[in-house]
Order: sequence, then structure tokens, then C-alpha cells
Amino acid sequence: MTSRTRGLGVIPIILCATLFASGCSTQTGPLLNSSRTIPTDSRASPEQSRSESLAIAEKLRALNDSAIPDLRRPTATECGPRSDEGVKFSWSVEGAPPSDPRVYIEQAEAVLEENGYSTHRTESSLHDHRPLYFIGADGAGKSTIGLGASSMNTVLQLSSTCAEGEADAFY
Repeated sequence: MTSRTRGLGVIPIILCATLFASGCSTQTGPLLNSSRTIPTDSRASPEQSRSESLAIAEKLRALNDSAIPDLRRPTATECGPRSDEGVKFSWSVEGAPPSDPRVYIEQAEAVLEENGYSTHRTESSLHDHRPLYFIGADGAGKSTIGLGASSMNTVLQLSSTCAEGEADAFY
């Protein structure tokens, strides 16, 4: 292997590391800052935060009830490094594949946008080259949602906004 060939192999690694680092700082910066700058008295109650997340999950389930099963008890986690920064609730469920994953994701995107979410849709391939459709959604004061659908399954990851309280109170 020549030194020129070795040098070309380093470029993708540097590019990926740069993109990864910039993506992380873009995603985590605002979330941490927003939880610190919102006064505790202006946050939703834990009950409001959970019910808003469950309401959007119900709208997604209405598209295909076997793709999104009933959400179990959520996991409660702290919003920041200190326990007094609030609590958020998270769910992760796997359901049956929709009959047409692309159409399901398109319908889910429409539902999310109608409910004030900002969305980003992508398409990739599974190892056996079957398509995987994914939509990410969030918005100011809204849950963070990741929804993937393929011919194998549907996966929903949902995380509520930060609410007042401490995670230990909800275990």
C-alpha cells in the first residue's frame, strides 16, 4: 500500500469524526441548555408531560394498531446532570410491520406535522437490502420521536419534554 493510498483512507475517518462531533454538539447542546434555562415553575407537571406523549402515540397507533402496541410503563430519567433539573419519560416499543412501511411512514409524518412537530424522514437499507424508513420528529415543548418501519417490524422511541420533579420519585 502506498503512502498516498493510506492517506486517502484517513480522509473518510476524519470526515466521519468531524460530522459526528458536530452532530452531537448540535443535538445535545440545545437540550441541555433548554432544561437549564426553563424555570421550574413554567414546566409541565409530570402528568401533563406523560399525557401529551401518550396522546401523540395514540394518534400514531390509530394509523396501524399492530405496528404500535400499547405503551408500557415509561422509564423516568433526569433531564440534566443534577437531580433538580427535572424528569422526562421515555418509551421504546416494537410492533408488527405495516403492510407498506413507506406509506405508513408518510402517514405518520403527516400526523406529526399536523400536530406541530418538525420532521425529518430518511430511507436506508437493512442488511438484506430491504428498505427501512425512519422519521424523527420534535418541536418546542413537544416530545422527541423516532419511528422506524420496515418489512420486519415497527419501532417507536418516544421521550417526553422535561417536567418538574425528580426521576427517583417515579421509579
